[in-house]
Amino acid sequence: MGKASHEHAKPPRKDYTYDNTKQQTRGTTTRDDKETLPRQVGEGARERGTPSRQGYESRLGSGFEFGCRLRYRSRYLHWVRLFGGVNFAKSNYNVNDQLQECEFPAIFNFGDSNSDTGGLTALYGPAHPPNGITFFGGSAGRFCDGRLVIDFLAGSLGLPYLNAYLNSIGSNFSHGANFASAGATVRPQTTIYFPKDYSPISLNVQSAEFSTFYTRSQVVRNEGGFFESLMPKDDYFASALYTIDIGQNDLTTSYKLNMSNEEVKAIVPDVLSRYAKTVRAVYAQGGRTFWIQNVGPMGCLPYMLDGYPLTEAQVDRFGCAIPINEAAQFYNAKLKELVDQLRKELSLAAFTYVDIYSIKYNLIAHAEELGKAMVFFTL
Repeated sequence: MGKASHEHAKPPRKDYTYDNTKQQTRGTTTRDDKETLPRQVGEGARERGTPSRQGYESRLGSGFEFGCRLRYRSRYLHWVRLFGGVNFAKSNYNVNDQLQECEFPAIFNFGDSNSDTGGLTALYGPAHPPNGITFFGGSAGRFCDGRLVIDFLAGSLGLPYLNAYLNSIGSNFSHGANFASAGATVRPQTTIYFPKDYSPISLNVQSAEFSTFYTRSQVVRNEGGFFESLMPKDDYFASALYTIDIGQNDLTTSYKLNMSNEEVKAIVPDVLSRYAKTVRAVYAQGGRTFWIQNVGPMGCLPYMLDGYPLTEAQVDRFGCAIPINEAAQFYNAKLKELVDQLRKELSLAAFTYVDIYSIKYNLIAHAEELGKAMVFFTL
């Protein structure tokens, strides 16, 4: 991400299990016993009365089925599978081991800081250290010390890391674009007064950006020449993977406005109604494969724990705020219902619902066993 260039920051196609030399050079932790960790997690889960690895895998089956099968080439996807974070909500597809491997030519992403690769920094300047220090060696547009879920997902498909749509300097959009913005919400900021530090690039704006990109990218491509190589082919839009990871900031902002838990839950129908509008808009423009990610355990976020008075009874044994996590779980349950509804309504689409809440909470719950091996997962 350092020098401006029209070349992609393209990851290697191999599995993201780095050798110790590279990890030590980048300042991250090392772990060379790849097989021990899953076994320890399964044992720890059983001791704590939570589902074991075997229980998760029997429920998950053989792969991430979008009507095709993803190879587990990245450490990220391996752990999503291990912690039971996927629900196969699909239309008109049979799940089986004979499916050919997915060949998504592009990814188009919508979201907040959990998946922003440079949208907000294109507007307001770089994300200062420690952001970016453990992998990129400096600011890389991400509000994370290393890579994000979207980076590991792109790598798993053999695709370059996504450039932010708003970043006009040195970007290459031939294999997708990222419309996410750190601090983004589903609801427009005109809906309600939002505190500072939240992005004006709400989901409806991101949807409008995608619509504009859809049209203008093909105008540029059809002109030929150098810029043709920087834009996706027309048929990529129908065969691309569309990822959506947003909603957390709508909930956390409500707490900052001193809303009660019940008041926070009351905004969820409006949030998801707007969420669904974006999915339908993408579908109308040819999008057919969706990766829908729910919100993580917000009650475990340090800034949430620091900002709100909690009684001892409101904090669970892992140090997370129970009421705030209950609101996140309520949102996620309603989001899952929405995915089920959209599956029936948008009959030509395939939906994969990713339970990032369970993945992250399990990492927190088993932190003692996992140590620092999973530091690349950020809340």
